[in-house]
Amino acid sequence: MSEVSYLELYQVGKEAFESGDYRLSIEKLESAAELVNLNSPQGGQVRLWLVTAYQAANLSAEAVTLLKKLTDHPSYQIRKQSRQLLYILEAPKLKRPAQWSVVIPDISFSQDNKDKKYTTRTSSIQPQKKKPDKVFVPVVEDDSFIWFTVIVAILIIATLTLESLRLI
Repeated sequence: MSEVSYLELYQVGKEAFESGDYRLSIEKLESAAELVNLNSPQGGQVRLWLVTAYQAANLSAEAVTLLKKLTDHPSYQIRKQSRQLLYILEAPKLKRPAQWSVVIPDISFSQDNKDKKYTTRTSSIQPQKKKPDKVFVPVVEDDSFIWFTVIVAILIIATLTLESLRLI
């Protein structure tokens, strides 16, 4: 009976995560984790999903704590994934320039202006205009080579034409 409950809770938790409901996902995955042994492969898998849900809900401390427990898991795959995720979560945070972020317009209800239902702010980020590619055109200062090539081509064509007339 607990196996069916574990699977149902696990599936509901995964579906909630995939639909963006991280609170419900955490709730269901924590319940599923209580029903399955930590050292089993299924227990490790549930807890890895739980780590992902914690991270999505900005609960990094809980995610790191759980990952540290999973680095000693009997399953090689769970240990490997745990170490990789822990490495990422414990990496130093880098500063991001302001131009890398997009400002989302505020469409909340405005009490001050009852004529307008929503207020909006526009993003200050403007797309950069692409500069046209420079076209390289070779400039020939001395055109004697071109004339030489044209004359040689004419002589070859004339010679071949005369040879073909002699054969007829």
